[in-house]
Amino acid sequence: MLFGLVFYYRPIPELMLLTAGAMIGSFMVSYSTAKAEALQIDPPKGSMRRPERTLYLLVGAALSPVTIPWFERIPSFPIAVGHPMVFALAMIAVMANASAIERFAAIAKKVRIRDLEKAANAQLIASQAGAASEVVSVKSETL
Repeated sequence: MLFGLVFYYRPIPELMLLTAGAMIGSFMVSYSTAKAEALQIDPPKGSMRRPERTLYLLVGAALSPVTIPWFERIPSFPIAVGHPMVFALAMIAVMANASAIERFAAIAKKVRIRDLEKAANAQLIASQAGAASEVVSVKSETL
């Protein structure tokens, strides 16, 4: 649907870029979830998942034909804009990109914590192995 809107709004570059921003944010929210699963991390919770984006787009699409006769009596653009759709796209563009940034920050934090825990465990195992070898060498010297 977003690609179709990018194509529809191509005569108005600002709205085409707004729609492209919503599409990028949508991709990044989905990608962050997939990346977290690939890294074997619980996907972070957040807004702008697929059902929310779909709801915004459906409401915008449903209200746009109703509002076009009211708000666009004198056409100032070569196509009907559909203000509710533009509002929905703006909400998705802003909130989805913000959510994607938050999700990637949460994923990075979980990866750092996991790596620190692995390093601490490896260091603990190495120190235990070193202590065990010292005990063995002390026992062999006393014998």
